[in-house]
Amino acid sequence: TIAGMIQSPARYAPDRHPEASRIRRDTVLTAMARDGFIDAETAQLEKSQAVNVAAFEGSSNELAPYYVDAVNRAMESVHGELEPDQEQALRVETTIDPDLQTAAENALRHQLVLLDKSGRRKAQAEGAMVALDPRTGKVLAMVGGRNYAESQLNRVTDAKRQPGSVFKPFVYAAAFESGISPLSTYRDAPQTFQYDDHATYAPANYGRGYSMHDVLLRDGLVRSLNVVTVDLAMRTGLTRVAA
Repeated sequence: TIAGMIQSPARYAPDRHPEASRIRRDTVLTAMARDGFIDAETAQLEKSQAVNVAAFEGSSNELAPYYVDAVNRAMESVHGELEPDQEQALRVETTIDPDLQTAAENALRHQLVLLDKSGRRKAQAEGAMVALDPRTGKVLAMVGGRNYAESQLNRVTDAKRQPGSVFKPFVYAAAFESGISPLSTYRDAPQTFQYDDHATYAPANYGRGYSMHDVLLRDGLVRSLNVVTVDLAMRTGLTRVAA
């Protein structure tokens, strides 16, 4: 069944298309018998078996399954670098906070339910959340999606999404560290910026609303003004912001 799915995983998924999956499985069994990997009797016996999908075995009460997956993946990459005797002495300490983890899961679930009820989305909303200790970088909570039983894709680590306005504090932090004052004023009006010698970028504020006068940087951050933030990033230096 798995070998047969490779050609088109969506079309032959046994949970969604059991009959197509069964036919495809039988095609593989026929080929295996033809090429001598199994005999005709075994092929016929296996073809008589139904294609059943095993129920997900993870407990709904399992703590931080997305986080556990991330830790396991990290350990797999480490194991290849260790000698056999080192593996036996390996001790792994995780940093998850059970109370924060539960709070994060409840908060994300609650927000996704509100988005579903708003009726503005055709598809079911998805989301992710990660909480870090800003002093150490330790992961205190990680929720990679709405429901781990339905989707094991960790949207914290594996879904490449633009951070959007969440990235703005990094721009301001880089600016302040370089000596720019929060009381500096920047023009809140349409502007076109040039970068990489010839490339240009003309950002727009959300809703294309502008005050058309100078504003304090602190107001630019509080009001999440795109033009002000891009202007600040250009003056700070994109390399410094990226670093």
